[in-house]
Amino acid sequence: MKVREGRHGEMDSWSIVRVCSWLQEIDDEKFYQEVAAFLPLKINLTGNILLTDVSSITEVLSYSETKHDIKISNKCQFLHSDLKGFLKNFFKTDRNIQIKLLDLGGNKVNDESASAIASYIHNIEELHLDVCELTSVGICKLQRLFPTFHNQLNY
Repeated sequence: MKVREGRHGEMDSWSIVRVCSWLQEIDDEKFYQEVAAFLPLKINLTGNILLTDVSSITEVLSYSETKHDIKISNKCQFLHSDLKGFLKNFFKTDRNIQIKLLDLGGNKVNDESASAIASYIHNIEELHLDVCELTSVGICKLQRLFPTFHNQLNY
């Protein structure tokens, strides 16, 4: 029996990373499916994020049957990478992660990160880029690749 109470609550980044890391160590598909059903619908990433953390989170999310809102805090530090590297690892082709909302508000999105976002836009329903210091080149890269997406783009 799957009880979905509490899915609207929040877990801090560290708790999500810790649970997902344990699951990755166990490496059992049944456990992935069970835990993915209980992940909060809104995931707010803050603090220091390692590539192994991204791998752990995405592995569990790939088993989720629902779409999640992902907020990457402007206080989030990607150790050993940057926003582009995070997105590349988050949306690896061997994982089918669908995101309802990707909120990058307050993060500096350079032209390379804008290209990475545009590459993975098919996995995202809604994108928030408020106060992201986008250049005109970055905006063009985003808008050119998804003309029908403009209603869900906030910048």
